[in-house]
Amino acid sequence: MEFIRNVWLFIGPYRANLKKALAWTLAMQVLALVEPYLLMFIIDDVTSHGVEALPRVPWMAAGAFILLVGTTITKILKDRRIRNITVAVCTEVENRVFAKFMHLSLTYHHGTNAGESVSKAREGARRLDEITWITLFELAPMMLQAVIVTCVLLYWHWTIALLVIGTMLITWTYLYYTKRRWHENRQERWRLARRVDRDNSESVANVMTLQAYSREEKAIADDMKKQDRWKQLFMAELNGYDRGHLLRNGFINLMRVTSVLICVHYYFEGTMTVGQWVLVQMLVERLFNANFQLGGIYDRFVDAAEPVRILAGVMNEPETQPDPEQPLPIPTGPLTLALKDVAYAYPSRPNQAVLSDVSFKIRPGTMIGIVGESGQGKTTLAKLLLRFYDPSVGTVSINGVDLRQLKKADARKLIGYVPQEVELFNASIAENIRYGAQDATDEEV
Repeated sequence: MEFIRNVWLFIGPYRANLKKALAWTLAMQVLALVEPYLLMFIIDDVTSHGVEALPRVPWMAAGAFILLVGTTITKILKDRRIRNITVAVCTEVENRVFAKFMHLSLTYHHGTNAGESVSKAREGARRLDEITWITLFELAPMMLQAVIVTCVLLYWHWTIALLVIGTMLITWTYLYYTKRRWHENRQERWRLARRVDRDNSESVANVMTLQAYSREEKAIADDMKKQDRWKQLFMAELNGYDRGHLLRNGFINLMRVTSVLICVHYYFEGTMTVGQWVLVQMLVERLFNANFQLGGIYDRFVDAAEPVRILAGVMNEPETQPDPEQPLPIPTGPLTLALKDVAYAYPSRPNQAVLSDVSFKIRPGTMIGIVGESGQGKTTLAKLLLRFYDPSVGTVSINGVDLRQLKKADARKLIGYVPQEVELFNASIAENIRYGAQDATDEEV
């Protein structure tokens, strides 16, 4: 249920388009019944009237061709609409993820590995796109087909319909419990694969340190242990699936033979024609083939559960420094920057204050220098002025207006900032220089 809630969190806004896509899918599945029905009529007409039915066969074949063309056009229109939905979900979710990271405070970014968090969230977005695609292209058509075909079979021969329904329920239940048994195994494999990627990237990035301390072989041995564990989990899962598939396939094949024997009984009883026999067997095969697809769909849903959960966790992360609902206007005129009784402690060390009881004013036209040993809070103080952090106690104000009463973007427009660590973006030198003043002319640059 948590997985469904997480998925709906992202695709819920597209519910109107999803309904339209399902309507097209339903129309497609209804039209898909045309082929076996026409085949039934052709066979019954030929077997009942012999040579006399031959003149009618080309007309029925032409009708079948026209309906099949209509089915193909409907499928193309349905697929186009579903592609539009999945592409919209994928692009918007990835943009929402990026926007979320941009708006999260430095407190969040410093408390996590930002690069790894972005990577995991983007993987969750890609998995979500895959789940949307699978649901609309595979799962929804399969379930609608199962409902429609079951209703048709109930209309024609309820005995075979009950046989098929019982088979589907038993195999689905067995599939669920078999897959559920290996669910934790798949999750552990996913986490282990992520750990291997992280550790290997870290080792390669710090290869000079590993070589300096002669730790290369230790790193290689540790990686082999994790790879062996992954292989052990994977092979155990595959062996378990093989045993489960053997039992499931054997049961379904037994039900196939049983359905044929029932049709033989009805045929010799005179209550089923050859055409109806062919129709029933085609519909039964459709249901059983769909049943085989369900296992692969379930596996992909399980594989997506953890990445989507991480993605939902990021998107539900509260913003610790939101803009005020009714922000005050930007102060004008000569500006005075003031700190009053300011104290700050990082969330990771709440009992260890970096700044304590700091108060001073910077009046217009004056200059002040703040000096101190490393770790005394100079950089933290600069980040408080830009409202990267909010003080634990006290206020930071401009012309008497608390920064928390201004929009963050408005407050930062009033302050020039040269960071301690210079970051260059993957752009030209001119674009990097112009980054803080987008409207600067070439001469000003």
